[in-house]
Amino acid sequence: MKVSLILLCFAILNGCSSTKDIVNTKNMQVVNATFKQWSEPPRSGSDIPERGTNLTVMIQNWPEAYSPQFIVRNKWKSFPTTITDSTGNRVVITGRIIRTSGMMKEKSGKVNLSDRLVFINAEGKSGYIEINDWQRAESSN
Repeated sequence: MKVSLILLCFAILNGCSSTKDIVNTKNMQVVNATFKQWSEPPRSGSDIPERGTNLTVMIQNWPEAYSPQFIVRNKWKSFPTTITDSTGNRVVITGRIIRTSGMMKEKSGKVNLSDRLVFINAEGKSGYIEINDWQRAESSN
């Protein structure tokens, strides 16, 4: 029993759980995550309607040198994201999922990932922060 405990401690301390290549996200926090489904009739020259989802995520303690890459919601990957607002240590990041389009060749793809915001840190390493709670955005009509 003592030998097993000693071996377990040795394995943990000597590399089995190395965090050298993991991006530190412990200070970042999702303050708010919203989605809004949208739909438009087919554009001229097409019989396929335009459909998708607009995504907005507010993050607290976002490091200045980090760059958002995409957002995943319900296994759909958004197009590249943009920081649309920055106030103090909070940023608002937006993305768009396009499910169907008769006009755009590129559409959003399905991925086998949980809901998250994926980013690149200052050293060029990829990381993510989980998004656990989505709210439906208020309609502006």
